[in-house]
Amino acid sequence: MDRGRPLSREESQTHTRDAVLAAAQELFLGQGFSGTTVAQIAARAGRTQGAIYGNFDSKEALCLAVLERHYQQSFAGLIESMFATGELPEDGLGAIGSWWRSVGVNDEMNVLAVEFVLSVRRDPDKFAEVTQTAAMLKALLHPVIAAQLGVGPEIDTAVEHATVGVLSVGVGLAVGRVIELVGPEDSASVLTETLRLWTTKLRVLAATSGAATAHRSNRGSAEEL
Repeated sequence: MDRGRPLSREESQTHTRDAVLAAAQELFLGQGFSGTTVAQIAARAGRTQGAIYGNFDSKEALCLAVLERHYQQSFAGLIESMFATGELPEDGLGAIGSWWRSVGVNDEMNVLAVEFVLSVRRDPDKFAEVTQTAAMLKALLHPVIAAQLGVGPEIDTAVEHATVGVLSVGVGLAVGRVIELVGPEDSASVLTETLRLWTTKLRVLAATSGAATAHRSNRGSAEEL
């Protein structure tokens, strides 16, 4: 970008949004969601409260944006590392284990996520936004699992169950890390083993489904003869 050129309205809004998100993340992680005010975020970002509300409807919307940005970036790194390993399932599982350890390093972000979800749980409208984010993560993970295993739509329901199962275990482990129920290595091992079990099941289902399809096709050809 040309430093001598004035920012366009869109560029200025993006710059403001990025500054607000950075300031909000720093304060939310340091003080917690409930302990942080919009006024504090505005002061840290060097913006007015009006500028913040021009980009985010509420403190809750701002916190959700912070969490979404963090987990989307983290998840994008996971997808990249999985596909970079090639087609061997064990390589993919190793990439997931390494990714989970790196995610676990930032326990404060997981603490913030738990605090935020609990704070909006009784507000139907705000909690609906949380469930939409969860649905988005599920939609991202579903095709990754199918592609890594090389399975087709014939076992799509099973892949859906695997996706929900893996995400649920991941959320549970994240909470377990927050309350110090499980450590980083054990947490990564549990997630990897969960994925290994689902991998085995899905491959068996895919093979069985493929064999059944081939049998029906051969039978149909024989009947035509």
